[in-house]
Amino acid sequence: MAVMHRINVNQIKVGTCFSAPVFFEDGVNMFLSDNKPASQYHVDALKNWPVPYLLSEGYEIAEPVARKAAQEKAKAATSQVEELESLDDVEDLEEVDELEELDDAEDLEEL
Repeated sequence: MAVMHRINVNQIKVGTCFSAPVFFEDGVNMFLSDNKPASQYHVDALKNWPVPYLLSEGYEIAEPVARKAAQEKAKAATSQVEELESLDDVEDLEEVDELEELDDAEDLEEL
């Protein structure tokens, strides 16, 4: 199990992002999930609540890293959807081929 380390509450700015969830000082209640940039709400909460420090097993990461991961997931999902859509196109082509074969068979029967 990784060791939780203290994070100074003044370190949290809008856009600050961590590689693992960040917890309040009790180590139980989550303040910020992993790969989620802190919002103004998070910064304001730390100013308004008596929070001495935060805890996390992770480390601070750049926001673009979190966005890049999300973009890669979205791209993969889009790729999968496109692949499924292309399968529908193949099925449509197969149906057209089957209909053409039936037409050809009917034409032969007429001869």
